[in-house]
Amino acid sequence: MKSKGGIIITVVLIGLGVLFKYVIWPKFAVEAIQKVSGWEDARSEITAGIQTELTTGLSTQIDLPADKKDALLKCLVDKKIEFLNGTECKYYYAEGTTSEAEHLKNQEECLKKANMEAKDEENFIACALVNVPNTWALAAAAIKKEFGAEMPAATRDCFVDGMVKAFDQFGCTLLNKEAKKAEEILTNPEKCMADSRIASEIETLNGKCLAK
Repeated sequence: MKSKGGIIITVVLIGLGVLFKYVIWPKFAVEAIQKVSGWEDARSEITAGIQTELTTGLSTQIDLPADKKDALLKCLVDKKIEFLNGTECKYYYAEGTTSEAEHLKNQEECLKKANMEAKDEENFIACALVNVPNTWALAAAAIKKEFGAEMPAATRDCFVDGMVKAFDQFGCTLLNKEAKKAEEILTNPEKCMADSRIASEIETLNGKCLAK
Protein backbone atom coordinates (compact mmCIF):
# COMPACT_ATOMS: atom_id res chain seq x y z
CA MET A 1 0.00 0.00 0.00
CA LYS A 2 1.38 3.38 -1.03
CA SER A 3 2.07 6.02 1.54
CA LYS A 4 0.22 9.32 1.54
CA GLY A 5 3.34 11.03 0.28
CA GLY A 6 3.69 8.51 -2.53
CA ILE A 7 0.11 9.09 -3.65
CA ILE A 8 0.67 12.85 -3.76
CA ILE A 9 3.82 12.38 -5.82
CA THR A 10 1.98 10.05 -8.22
CA VAL A 11 -0.88 12.55 -8.67
CA VAL A 12 1.59 15.35 -9.28
CA LEU A 13 3.46 13.25 -11.84
CA ILE A 14 0.20 12.38 -13.64
CA GLY A 15 -0.73 16.08 -13.63
CA LEU A 16 2.65 17.01 -15.08
CA GLY A 17 2.25 14.29 -17.70
CA VAL A 18 -1.12 15.67 -18.81
CA LEU A 19 0.25 19.22 -18.81
CA PHE A 20 3.24 18.18 -20.90
CA LYS A 21 1.19 16.09 -23.35
CA TYR A 22 -1.60 18.57 -24.03
CA VAL A 23 -0.08 21.99 -23.34
CA ILE A 24 3.70 22.11 -23.18
CA TRP A 25 4.47 19.56 -25.90
CA PRO A 26 2.13 20.98 -28.61
CA LYS A 27 3.56 24.45 -27.99
CA PHE A 28 7.13 23.15 -27.95
CA ALA A 29 6.61 21.06 -31.08
CA VAL A 30 5.13 23.96 -33.03
CA GLU A 31 7.85 26.38 -31.96
CA ALA A 32 10.52 23.82 -32.82
CA ILE A 33 9.08 23.38 -36.32
CA GLN A 34 8.85 27.12 -36.77
CA LYS A 35 12.48 27.62 -35.78
CA VAL A 36 13.52 25.08 -38.40
CA SER A 37 11.27 26.07 -41.30
CA GLY A 38 8.50 28.44 -40.21
CA TRP A 39 6.67 29.91 -43.19
CA GLU A 40 8.85 27.89 -45.54
CA ASP A 41 6.25 25.14 -45.22
CA ALA A 42 3.74 27.51 -46.85
CA ARG A 43 5.92 27.94 -49.95
CA SER A 44 3.60 26.00 -52.28
CA GLU A 45 0.48 27.98 -51.34
CA ILE A 46 2.37 31.29 -51.33
CA THR A 47 3.76 30.45 -54.79
CA ALA A 48 0.29 29.60 -56.11
CA GLY A 49 -1.15 32.84 -54.76
CA ILE A 50 1.58 35.04 -56.24
CA GLN A 51 1.42 33.16 -59.53
CA THR A 52 -2.29 33.94 -59.78
CA GLU A 53 -1.64 37.62 -59.02
CA LEU A 54 1.01 37.80 -61.75
CA THR A 55 -1.26 36.04 -64.26
CA THR A 56 -4.14 38.44 -63.67
CA GLY A 57 -1.91 41.49 -63.26
CA LEU A 58 1.54 42.03 -64.76
CA SER A 59 1.23 39.23 -67.34
CA THR A 60 -1.72 41.03 -68.96
CA GLN A 61 0.50 44.07 -69.57
CA ILE A 62 3.80 42.55 -70.64
CA ASP A 63 4.88 39.27 -72.19
CA LEU A 64 7.68 37.96 -69.98
CA PRO A 65 9.94 35.16 -71.25
CA ALA A 66 9.44 31.94 -69.25
CA ASP A 67 12.84 32.10 -67.54
CA LYS A 68 12.29 35.71 -66.46
CA LYS A 69 8.79 34.89 -65.24
CA ASP A 70 10.16 32.03 -63.14
CA ALA A 71 12.91 34.23 -61.74
CA LEU A 72 10.42 36.98 -60.84
CA LEU A 73 8.12 34.48 -59.15
CA LYS A 74 10.97 32.95 -57.13
CA CYS A 75 12.18 36.39 -56.06
CA LEU A 76 8.71 37.36 -54.84
CA VAL A 77 8.15 34.09 -52.99
CA ASP A 78 11.60 34.13 -51.34
CA LYS A 79 11.18 37.72 -50.17
CA LYS A 80 7.67 37.07 -48.82
CA ILE A 81 8.79 34.03 -46.83
CA GLU A 82 11.82 35.92 -45.50
CA PHE A 83 9.55 38.74 -44.39
CA LEU A 84 6.99 36.41 -42.78
CA ASN A 85 9.68 34.53 -40.87
CA GLY A 86 10.82 37.86 -39.47
CA THR A 87 7.40 38.66 -38.02
CA GLU A 88 5.72 37.31 -34.91
CA CYS A 89 2.92 35.89 -37.05
CA LYS A 90 2.61 32.12 -36.84
CA TYR A 91 1.95 29.73 -39.68
CA TYR A 92 1.32 26.74 -37.39
CA TYR A 93 -0.86 26.51 -34.34
CA ALA A 94 -1.31 23.98 -31.55
CA GLU A 95 -4.68 22.24 -31.85
CA GLY A 96 -4.80 21.67 -28.11
CA THR A 97 -4.61 25.36 -27.31
CA THR A 98 -6.66 27.11 -30.02
CA SER A 99 -9.06 26.42 -32.88
CA GLU A 100 -8.26 26.86 -36.56
CA ALA A 101 -10.74 29.72 -36.81
CA GLU A 102 -9.10 31.54 -33.88
CA HIS A 103 -5.66 30.91 -35.35
CA LEU A 104 -6.60 32.28 -38.77
CA LYS A 105 -8.20 35.35 -37.20
CA ASN A 106 -5.10 36.00 -35.08
CA GLN A 107 -2.88 35.37 -38.09
CA GLU A 108 -4.81 37.86 -40.22
CA GLU A 109 -4.62 40.51 -37.51
CA CYS A 110 -0.92 39.87 -37.02
CA LEU A 111 -0.16 40.15 -40.74
CA LYS A 112 -2.14 43.37 -40.94
CA LYS A 113 -0.21 44.76 -37.96
CA ALA A 114 3.04 43.72 -39.64
CA ASN A 115 1.94 45.78 -42.68
CA MET A 116 2.35 42.85 -45.05
CA GLU A 117 0.55 44.52 -47.99
CA ALA A 118 3.02 47.42 -48.00
CA LYS A 119 5.94 44.97 -47.84
CA ASP A 120 4.48 42.93 -50.71
CA GLU A 121 4.33 46.10 -52.80
CA GLU A 122 7.90 47.02 -51.90
CA ASN A 123 9.11 43.52 -52.76
CA PHE A 124 7.21 43.51 -56.05
CA ILE A 125 8.92 46.71 -57.17
CA ALA A 126 12.36 45.43 -56.09
CA CYS A 127 11.92 42.06 -57.83
CA ALA A 128 10.48 43.57 -61.01
CA LEU A 129 13.36 46.02 -61.40
CA VAL A 130 15.83 43.15 -61.19
CA ASN A 131 14.01 40.44 -63.17
CA VAL A 132 11.94 42.20 -65.84
CA PRO A 133 13.90 43.15 -69.00
CA ASN A 134 13.71 46.90 -69.45
CA THR A 135 12.40 46.95 -73.02
CA TRP A 136 9.06 48.05 -74.44
CA ALA A 137 9.09 45.06 -76.79
CA LEU A 138 7.55 43.10 -73.90
CA ALA A 139 4.48 45.35 -73.97
CA ALA A 140 3.94 45.31 -77.74
CA ALA A 141 1.42 42.44 -77.74
CA ALA A 142 -0.70 44.01 -74.98
CA ILE A 143 -0.70 47.41 -76.72
CA LYS A 144 -1.79 45.79 -79.99
CA LYS A 145 -4.77 44.22 -78.22
CA GLU A 146 -5.89 47.68 -77.13
CA PHE A 147 -6.41 48.65 -80.78
CA GLY A 148 -8.94 45.86 -81.24
CA ALA A 149 -10.13 44.69 -84.66
CA GLU A 150 -11.02 48.16 -85.94
CA MET A 151 -7.54 48.76 -87.36
CA PRO A 152 -6.08 46.44 -90.03
CA ALA A 153 -3.56 44.08 -88.42
CA ALA A 154 -0.71 45.13 -90.74
CA THR A 155 -1.25 48.83 -89.95
CA ARG A 156 -1.56 48.18 -86.22
CA ASP A 157 1.56 46.00 -86.06
CA CYS A 158 3.59 48.51 -88.05
CA PHE A 159 2.56 51.38 -85.81
CA VAL A 160 2.97 49.61 -82.44
CA ASP A 161 6.27 47.95 -83.33
CA GLY A 162 7.65 51.26 -84.53
CA MET A 163 6.33 53.12 -81.50
CA VAL A 164 7.82 50.79 -78.87
CA LYS A 165 11.09 50.78 -80.79
CA ALA A 166 11.11 54.59 -80.59
CA PHE A 167 10.39 54.45 -76.84
CA ASP A 168 13.48 52.30 -76.29
CA GLN A 169 15.61 54.22 -78.79
CA PHE A 170 15.04 57.58 -77.13
CA GLY A 171 15.45 56.32 -73.56
CA CYS A 172 11.87 56.28 -72.31
CA THR A 173 12.25 53.03 -70.40
CA LEU A 174 9.53 50.48 -69.76
CA LEU A 175 10.37 50.23 -66.07
CA ASN A 176 9.86 53.20 -63.79
CA LYS A 177 12.75 53.15 -61.31
CA GLU A 178 11.05 55.87 -59.26
CA ALA A 179 7.93 53.76 -58.67
CA LYS A 180 6.53 53.85 -55.13
CA LYS A 181 3.47 51.69 -55.86
CA ALA A 182 3.12 48.42 -57.76
CA GLU A 183 0.89 49.98 -60.43
CA GLU A 184 3.62 52.56 -61.15
CA ILE A 185 6.29 50.00 -62.07
CA LEU A 186 5.50 50.31 -65.80
CA THR A 187 5.98 53.73 -67.39
CA ASN A 188 2.83 55.33 -68.79
CA PRO A 189 3.17 55.45 -72.62
CA GLU A 190 1.80 59.00 -72.55
CA LYS A 191 4.96 60.08 -70.75
CA CYS A 192 7.02 58.71 -73.64
CA MET A 193 4.85 60.40 -76.24
CA ALA A 194 5.46 63.74 -74.56
CA ASP A 195 9.09 63.52 -75.74
CA SER A 196 9.30 65.66 -78.91
CA ARG A 197 11.67 63.19 -80.59
CA ILE A 198 9.25 60.31 -80.03
CA ALA A 199 6.28 62.45 -81.08
CA SER A 200 8.08 63.22 -84.34
CA GLU A 201 8.80 59.52 -84.90
CA ILE A 202 5.15 58.63 -84.27
CA GLU A 203 4.03 61.24 -86.78
CA THR A 204 6.29 59.61 -89.35
CA LEU A 205 4.83 56.21 -88.44
CA ASN A 206 1.30 57.47 -89.04
CA GLY A 207 2.07 58.17 -92.66
CA LYS A 208 4.18 55.07 -93.16
CA CYS A 209 1.86 52.56 -91.48
CA LEU A 210 -1.46 53.87 -92.78
CA ALA A 211 -0.22 53.07 -96.28
CA LYS A 212 -0.11 49.35 -95.40
